Amino acid sequence: MPGIVVQEREPFEMALKRFSKVCKREGLMSELKKRQYLEKPSERRKKNKRKKNGVI
Repeated sequence: MPGIVVQEREPFEMALKRFSKVCKREGLMSELKKRQYLEKPSERRKKNKRKKNGVI
């Protein structure tokens, strides 16, 4: 889990912005979106096959 150290007298908005950048850099948000819904193994295979063939 990414984390930041909030400096003394640092506005909350700036700390939140830094935290967001760290999360984006580590790919946390894209991973959460990918895992938001359960994807059955058969659907995953079909998706990978389409991607491999360039059909998307």
